[in-house]
This record gives sequence, structure tokens and C-alpha cells, in this order.
Amino acid sequence: MNWQDALAHIASIEFDAKVNMVSSAKAFFREVAQDPVVLELYRRVKNSGELRESTLARIHDLAGQEIDRRYGNPNDTPLAVLLWLTCRAAPEAGPVAAHYIARAPQCWYARKLAQRIMTPPAAAGANSWDSAETTAAPIRMLPGDAKVKIVPAAVAGAPSPIGEYPFGAVS
Repeated sequence: MNWQDALAHIASIEFDAKVNMVSSAKAFFREVAQDPVVLELYRRVKNSGELRESTLARIHDLAGQEIDRRYGNPNDTPLAVLLWLTCRAAPEAGPVAAHYIARAPQCWYARKLAQRIMTPPAAAGANSWDSAETTAAPIRMLPGDAKVKIVPAAVAGAPSPIGEYPFGAVS
């Protein structure tokens, strides 16, 4: 699958419906992390500086699009997926991508992830994510890309290069 087809996949109505059939941000990102196209995108973005730049540019463009503010942002799912990819494939670009998304109106999952990236974990507090999810130990991301694992921070060991997030990891 080429870059344009992969972008079309994560922006499709079918993908949006599949990953949004869940009841929490944690479950949303778990669904994202299990999608074969997303995993292939992750591998490609991780191994290509050009694709990392293209991903950041795509986030910038989608976040800046005008939308009908009476409705949810139709770019919420692709923005969330692209930010998720950026945080894993190019952690140094995560805060920049999060800043772009923070200005996008009417987003839900993308904004939650962006706020989590821009807010240090110690300052995040119990109300920064769904309360039921913050009571559990945060989850650290582990390096690698073989399959999806959920690893509690207490078990993961060394700190993650991009911080702690309350959702699954690609490892």
C-alpha cells in the first residue's frame, strides 16, 4: 500500500466507524494500534525521514482545515492516528504535532492525545483523561514494532523517550 492509499484508509468512513465503536480513548488507540495499515504506516514512517516530514505536514494541513463547527471534526480520527504515529516513529516531533492539533476545532481523540503530550504526566491530574482510566497505572511505550502490547509502567522499567500515555504501545 502506498502513502496516499494509507492516508485514504485512515480517513475513510469505514476505518472511522471501526475505531470509534469503542467507549474510551484507551480502547480507541488500542483499535488503532491493531490495524494492519496503521502498523505498516508506523514501520514506514519510522524508517523514512521524508515520511516523518510528510506526516507532520499532513497533520498541519488537516488541523488547519475549516470545518462546520456545528459538527465533530471529520479529521479527528486521521489526526489522532497521525499524531499517534508521530509520537512513536519520531518522538521529537510529537510536541510540534500536538501543538498543531490543539488548535483544530471540534476534535475529540486527537485533542485528548495532544493535550496529554503537551501536559507533563505529573501535572496532568486525574481529570486530564477519563477518570476510570487514570486510576490504573499509566502505560509505557516499548521500542520495536512486532505486535501490540499493553505494558503497565511499573513493569516496563526505564522511562519512555516520549513519556507515559494511558493507551497501548507498539512493541
